[in-house]
Amino acid sequence: MKIEILGSGGSVVTPRPGCYCESCIKARLHGAPFIRTGPSVFIHDYSILIDTPEDIGFQLNRSQIDKIKHCLYSHWHGDHVLGRRIWYTLNYNFKSNRPIHHRKTTIYLTETEKIDFEKNLGHFDHFRKLEHEGLINIVIIKDNDPFLITNLELRPYQLEDKSIFAFLLKENKKRICIAMDDLYGWEPPTVFCDLDLLILPIGIFDFHPISGKKLMSKNHHLLRDEMTFVDTLSLVKKLRPKQTVFMHIEEHDHIGLDSLRHIEENSRNNGYNVLCAYDGMQIIV
Repeated sequence: MKIEILGSGGSVVTPRPGCYCESCIKARLHGAPFIRTGPSVFIHDYSILIDTPEDIGFQLNRSQIDKIKHCLYSHWHGDHVLGRRIWYTLNYNFKSNRPIHHRKTTIYLTETEKIDFEKNLGHFDHFRKLEHEGLINIVIIKDNDPFLITNLELRPYQLEDKSIFAFLLKENKKRICIAMDDLYGWEPPTVFCDLDLLILPIGIFDFHPISGKKLMSKNHHLLRDEMTFVDTLSLVKKLRPKQTVFMHIEEHDHIGLDSLRHIEENSRNNGYNVLCAYDGMQIIV
């Protein structure tokens, strides 16, 4: 199975407009792998996209993806959904005023997500319109219940924040977890142990990973409901995946490639196969 990290960034992309920190300057000067766009993942074998950040059109062009059969959403937050207009861009012919033949995407929402999408940012009203125009199909699935896309079993799992879902994928004996955001307080069940691949947010950095310098006060508001990088490492040690990929790397943490490479090397020295994602990274499982 080929999985591509279309966007490795978080709620704030790198470079951030108006910012001239070292991370943003390098991203403007050198491009990839310093650039980080909004969080999204694509499963090539089954044509499944997870989340549509505002950058999704750019991401699809860069990765030469011209058709998407299925889309999952992890939760309603804008940085994961507000590129939803991509379904017009991909599936609609503006000159003929009709859908493009053989292009219609199935959107899967859990029961909780449907309620959240109805309440927040006009998401569900927009999806209804897209469905009415023949560009998408909306399928509502039960919270935490498995479903099939051809030979792939997918199961959404509610996290501690009940509005957010991780996904457990099973293909034959391969097991993959893709968690797009906000793992704070989550106690994963044993089914998440010994995965072939774990993709998850890297967490926020209250200490610098190389120098150990304190970057946030212990009372910082982000620490009230966000996983730290140290918390994330503890979760990886508990779950013991064969391979781990960290994504959702935020611009405002100012953690450069040198620091990320240090994290990878230090993890390997401690017996963990860890990679820090970049836009366009492909993983074969």
